[in-house]
Amino acid sequence: MIQRLILCFALALVSACVSGKKPAQWIDATLTAPSDSILWDVTRLSLQKTGFPLGTGLERGKLLAVSGWHTSLAPFKGDGFRERAHIEYVPQGDRKYGVKVRVEREINQDITHPLDLSYAEWESDRDNVTRAQIVLGYVRAMLETKSTPK
Repeated sequence: MIQRLILCFALALVSACVSGKKPAQWIDATLTAPSDSILWDVTRLSLQKTGFPLGTGLERGKLLAVSGWHTSLAPFKGDGFRERAHIEYVPQGDRKYGVKVRVEREINQDITHPLDLSYAEWESDRDNVTRAQIVLGYVRAMLETKSTPK
């Protein structure tokens, strides 16, 4: 029985290593927003301003957003890439929200037609943490309200 457990564990470990899937790198923060509706509008606008197309993964009721892929092809194998943003909100009460942002990245490994999207061979790459910080920065900047002195 123990040998079977060890064998199953070893197989799971090997399959995880072979799959090449990189671990997700999330950026966390806490935000204050007047309402879910405004938070959602700011999220959509932030995705657009940072170059992500609005995809079908926008779930307002669940406060989850997955953009469409932003694709940038290049003439050499491994230089072309595509990225998509993931944003998750968790209400924490009193107009506060926990937010997690991730920008998933894949690179094009096709060697024969790297500029033709229909031939692309996407391979998982490390998340683009810098771009995730930019997306979060846009959300924060649009939610900040400064009181004007009277």
